Amino acid sequence: AAAAAPPPPPPPLLPAPRDPVLEVAAGGVQSSLQDLGRVGHARHGVSRSGAADEHALRVANAVVGNAPGTPALEVAAGGLRVKCVAPCAVGLAGADCGGVVQRADGSTVPAPVVATTLLFPGDELRLGPAKDGARAYVSLAGGFDAPVALGSASSDLRAGLGGQTLQTGDVLGRAASVDAPPRVRAARDAHPRSEPPGPATWSVRVLPGPGDPGSDDGGPGVSEKAADALARLVAAGPLVVSPRSDRMAVVAASSTALEGGQQLSEACASGTIQLPPDGNPVILLAEHQTTGGYVVPGVVARADLWKVGQARPGDLFELEATTADAAAAALRELRAATLDVERLVTEDVDLATMALGPNQMGEWEGRE
Repeated sequence: AAAAAPPPPPPPLLPAPRDPVLEVAAGGVQSSLQDLGRVGHARHGVSRSGAADEHALRVANAVVGNAPGTPALEVAAGGLRVKCVAPCAVGLAGADCGGVVQRADGSTVPAPVVATTLLFPGDELRLGPAKDGARAYVSLAGGFDAPVALGSASSDLRAGLGGQTLQTGDVLGRAASVDAPPRVRAARDAHPRSEPPGPATWSVRVLPGPGDPGSDDGGPGVSEKAADALARLVAAGPLVVSPRSDRMAVVAASSTALEGGQQLSEACASGTIQLPPDGNPVILLAEHQTTGGYVVPGVVARADLWKVGQARPGDLFELEATTADAAAAALRELRAATLDVERLVTEDVDLATMALGPNQMGEWEGRE
């Protein structure tokens, strides 16, 4: 009997875009479209999702003139390759993956982090392994054309909500036409760029947890029990990030035994530090569950949550107790750093004109 015909190839995960700009040549370890997440659906059991490093998403968008929450590509560990099919400007932020652009003529130019890179038809943007963090972000001037579910274009990879990981052959489109790339660099970069040997150490500010909802020590302010629980967590010394980490949570270990346990279930937020019975702290990230019943000795300040999203196995967290007022001030300062990036947008250049010349690092570099 004749051999059965091979099954047809699976359809692309993304619908055909109206304005195609980039074609995926290699999806890397795990690349997906993310924005600032789904807000207001936790009561229905829907996680916020969104970027694991919210600050890097904002910076990547700022260097191409997008709104802060515009969908961008989150690239875990690096390895993404995309081929340009129409003139465009992209921005890189987060982990430095040693990005380069291979031109159609075979030459290469750098694609620096926290900067704008101009791409022309036939160019290929290539990201290598992440060197100083876990996740890189790639924005597109005009934004990526992405399907929206429950008010967000984020890909919740665990729930299967929104898009999924990028696959070879996926074509990415532009949501809005643009005429001009922004300036090419950021004013400030919160991400440390040195590459010392060995694991990285991240200083993380932590607020007291909410306390046990089943106890009678509630009331205004921080209870004595919650303050004591945070003090024990901070005093336990640096936490070591384990390989049991993903977009849902980062699991760590302490050299000092920590007492975990269960309590009445309560709502969870990104940055919640849970202590299960094994005593290994679990720091919740973008795709966390919406309720949990483990002891919560602390919550990571939002201004430092991006560090949790960038930590790799073997990295260290040095915890520092903080207050609500100090945490709010730190978040305002971090947002101001992003605004400094946006204020560098001054040049007006037509993308059609850009397409006439392939050397983005010559004519554009240094223009004031």
